[in-house]
Amino acid sequence: MKKLYKFLLILTIFFSTSASSNEIIAFIDMDLIMNKSKAGTQITKELSKSHKANIEKFKKEEDALKEEEKKIIAQKNVLKKDEFEKKIVSIKEKANKYRIERRNDIDNLTKKKIKETYK
Repeated sequence: MKKLYKFLLILTIFFSTSASSNEIIAFIDMDLIMNKSKAGTQITKELSKSHKANIEKFKKEEDALKEEEKKIIAQKNVLKKDEFEKKIVSIKEKANKYRIERRNDIDNLTKKKIKETYK
């Protein structure tokens, strides 16, 4: 009985303490700030311009790679096997370089957007 009494006393002490604080908690709506403030709209416009420029640049590079690939495939029967394979390897290397460059540019733009948002 004494153990039960001590246990209930301890539980009462732990759960009866109230947590009071004088700290004020505030939330900031970053979407509202980015869409309504002058600085936010300016940053958004600059980033969208950069994004559109990157899309155009990548579209041109992608079209050039596709055109080169079509030319190589059209020459498949004319070229020797080893020359054809060298050209295929070359186009694959260019495609990989393009993918890496595109990924890096997108990552950099995303980092810039995050950095400008929380500046």
